[in-house]
Amino acid sequence: MDRPVVATTFYVRYAETDQMGLVHHSAYLIWFEEGRSQYMRACGADYAEIERSGALFAVAEAHARYEAPARYGDRVTVRTWVEEIRSRSITFGYAVYNADTGLPRWPWPGCCATRPSPAPSSGPARWSSSRSF
Repeated sequence: MDRPVVATTFYVRYAETDQMGLVHHSAYLIWFEEGRSQYMRACGADYAEIERSGALFAVAEAHARYEAPARYGDRVTVRTWVEEIRSRSITFGYAVYNADTGLPRWPWPGCCATRPSPAPSSGPARWSSSRSF
């Protein structure tokens, strides 16, 4: 299946690094949140709009595997896509790359965001359409 992927590029900030100058593992979760937000905007929605409709996302699962560290000043790209949509959950996939070399930094196999109510009828189709962003 051809699925849309949204790329979000930015520089690693000093506050995201540890004493060794490497990106702290907790920063990646924030990057993925931004990736999800950009993905939703690219689909014509945003979290504020979705929450106003009464649907709330909560991360139920997150797992990752390090490939190579990112460092202060690196330009990184977070690629975000929808892996799976079910009646009460959406599983997003992520991969982080060095924006200048294209080398992987921390591919993220998935993060499952669940919600307490069924997805709006127009949402899932819009979020997983095969159109390009």
